[in-house]
Amino acid sequence: MQESLSTRLKALSERTPRLPRPPAYRYWANGGGHDGNGGMSRLDTVDLDLLGLREGDRLLDVGCGTGRHVVRACRKPCVVVGIDRDVDELAALKFFAYCLAREGKLRARANAVIADGLRLPLADESVDRVICTEVFEHVPDDRALIAELRRVLRPGGTIAVSVPDARSEWLVWRVASLQKVPAGEHVRRYGRGEMARLLRENGFEVYARRFRHSLETPFWLLTLGAGEGGARRSASMAWKGFLDAGSAQGSRTLAGLESAGNLLLPKSVVVYARRSAGEAKRCG
Repeated sequence: MQESLSTRLKALSERTPRLPRPPAYRYWANGGGHDGNGGMSRLDTVDLDLLGLREGDRLLDVGCGTGRHVVRACRKPCVVVGIDRDVDELAALKFFAYCLAREGKLRARANAVIADGLRLPLADESVDRVICTEVFEHVPDDRALIAELRRVLRPGGTIAVSVPDARSEWLVWRVASLQKVPAGEHVRRYGRGEMARLLRENGFEVYARRFRHSLETPFWLLTLGAGEGGARRSASMAWKGFLDAGSAQGSRTLAGLESAGNLLLPKSVVVYARRSAGEAKRCG
């Protein structure tokens, strides 16, 4: 595994002005607005409490991107590994971890690793919790990815997987088709119960399902085929700017609208499952 993040803080401080700054709202340190999920921000995808993250756990985030879940988990004394193939995304993650350390709130032993989710550089049954958000729809062989995640997760450990919700994804693909523009890099769409079924078929016991991010669905619909100018582009960026604003984080009204929207047109569905504790180890 690559060197510990804590040993790289000095180097990061020298490079900080050149690191990308992702939208601040996704990394709101103290949670901001809540929707009844404990300390979870309304803009987190995974509820770490529902996942069961505890002190001393080993958490793996596959396809972590700029790492909002990694940063939140780093507030607990545990071991956190964020894995992604995008160097720029991991640079942004390091920037936020650096900020957390400067505030004296980095309590985890953390690593940011460049790797492929289909070939994880971890031993069998070596982690307690796994997060994999908005990755499966990009992977041609989703069963191979599930097998690899299962390989590194200990029996009884938990996993949270999110994919685009079937309703919003159908709408996005439909709008893209009408406008004759690409719908993105997704290779498949998952039906409402399909991810849960796939997990059950591969040795997991599903125990919860949540719907998230309805307020982001309009942004993606407005962005499709909008080009660099015009009214739709302006509207999409105005909506994104509103969601990015720090003032939006504490709005209970906005949190209520999001919760209501998640019943109708969520952007993502999150499935929580547990690796069967009594099952014999099986790799691949």
